Amino acid sequence: AQKRFAFRAETGGARAMGIYAATQVASLAVVSTVSSRFVSQDFMRDTALYLGTAGAAAVVSYLICRFVIFRSPGSDAQ
Repeated sequence: AQKRFAFRAETGGARAMGIYAATQVASLAVVSTVSSRFVSQDFMRDTALYLGTAGAAAVVSYLICRFVIFRSPGSDAQ
């Protein structure tokens, strides 16, 4: 669905599914690790930490999808 609708790519990279799965697992691992290690019992601080970490993971995931997995035809990315 992301290939067709979000990125409008004709094809994914040669190992697209593996890279995509690894990206998602790594994002979940980073968010859960940071959220569990730095919990402070302060609701606002913990919420900000979680949202900041999840947002950063989402941006990195998007960039990997856009420029590695579903890159535009004829781009320089390998």
